[in-house]
Amino acid sequence: NKDEIQTKLKVPDEIKENDYVIDKTLIEDIENKLKKNPLAIISDYTVEKKTEYPLLPYSLSELQLVAGKKYNYEPKLVLDTVQSLYEKKLTTYPRSDCSYLPENQFDNATEILNTLSNIDDNFKTLIQEANPKLKSKAWNDKKITAHHAIIPTAKQCDINNLSETEKNIYKLISTCYIAQFYPAHIYNKTDIKINCNDYIFTATGKTILDLGWKKIYKANHNDEENILPICHKDDKVIFINSNITEGITKPPKRFTPATLLEAMKKIDKFVKAPEVKAILKNVSGIGTEATRASIIEKLLDKNFIAKDKQNLIPTKYGESIYKILPHFLKTPDITAIWENELSKIAEGTGDVQKFLGGQIKIINEAIKQTKTLKLDIDMPKCPYCHSILRPVISKKTNLKYWICKNFSTAEDSKCKKGIFSDKDDKPVLIHCNKCRKGYMKKNISKDNKIFWGCDNYPKCKNIMSDKNGLPNNSTNTKRKKLFK
Repeated sequence: NKDEIQTKLKVPDEIKENDYVIDKTLIEDIENKLKKNPLAIISDYTVEKKTEYPLLPYSLSELQLVAGKKYNYEPKLVLDTVQSLYEKKLTTYPRSDCSYLPENQFDNATEILNTLSNIDDNFKTLIQEANPKLKSKAWNDKKITAHHAIIPTAKQCDINNLSETEKNIYKLISTCYIAQFYPAHIYNKTDIKINCNDYIFTATGKTILDLGWKKIYKANHNDEENILPICHKDDKVIFINSNITEGITKPPKRFTPATLLEAMKKIDKFVKAPEVKAILKNVSGIGTEATRASIIEKLLDKNFIAKDKQNLIPTKYGESIYKILPHFLKTPDITAIWENELSKIAEGTGDVQKFLGGQIKIINEAIKQTKTLKLDIDMPKCPYCHSILRPVISKKTNLKYWICKNFSTAEDSKCKKGIFSDKDDKPVLIHCNKCRKGYMKKNISKDNKIFWGCDNYPKCKNIMSDKNGLPNNSTNTKRKKLFK
């Protein structure tokens, strides 16, 4: 038999250093031994039939994660969009942490599927192949929390009247619902172990028997090509050739808004202590389905973190804050301790006053520490009152601008003009070249054209056009840097 089996070496512990082989000659020695004595034997051969059931309908965080990976949508945008769909009565309640459905809603399946078949030809085809009598694991009253999973309603949707974002989110929710009426994905998983010169080599193969629900996600049919030859335990094989792969260790990937949201939900993965991990595994993580996106937005708004394309990176300000924080606030462990105390209170065995007293003590300690803390950081300052400027994101325009800590429109405000535009993550602080008292601020005319005007208006009516995000004045294009 001339069939070939591609395997991987199970690297012996004695030549590993932190799970890596640092010295290439150690692997080359193994390779030479195999060439000298190529005879090997299959020490283990197993074929196991596997069944993969449809993905459960989406909770809010799962929907945010999938939409983030597929469309690069921000968690807040997903929440706002699914809220809009809910208000249009096209989907169910959006702020749900549940992935299951009440059993009494199973009877609505035929009506909902008929509605979805009118979305487009693709959905019509998918639903023709669906079986509305097939009941997935999603319908389970015991798993329902305050709300059930997010699914489409029976209301007819005119897909052309939705925004592009609404279309994509609605189709994600609908596709996941349709998957509940497809059979399971079934395949054979084959594992082989080969012993050669007392070294163990392994191989895993997959043969699809029934594509099932993965068909609607356009599953990769090439999985069927990953087929291992039929073997038996104790079959004799020989070493043919080898390939040594060299690589460089890389730091963990940066978080995106979507993956950070997932990490917040599965915070137990980021702790090592078994007792803490066990507690965090049984709670909902940091925040709730409705608040996680706003927590990330607040971190961005407060300038603790910033965006580099889709990645989230710490700012110098954020790093400075992190350095001065008490150690216990830098790890998720405190969440586990609090959750454990709250669980005891809910069960009637905990002391509410003792818990609150502990929180007050922590807050007082933190306030005491702040009186002696000094931030070594270069933050822009307001040219009017010299207070710190911080970046914020406009909810209406999604644009960044800088606002003074003392800014307010109230009569007794210390600073009524401390709002500035952003350019390359810095505030635009340009003196009016006419009155030399005010600063140029970006404005939009009635016909949607950008221009710059002096904020000393009406005393000064200086106006400039916009050029690449700055006032178009060849004699005044440098921004004045007002830093600490």
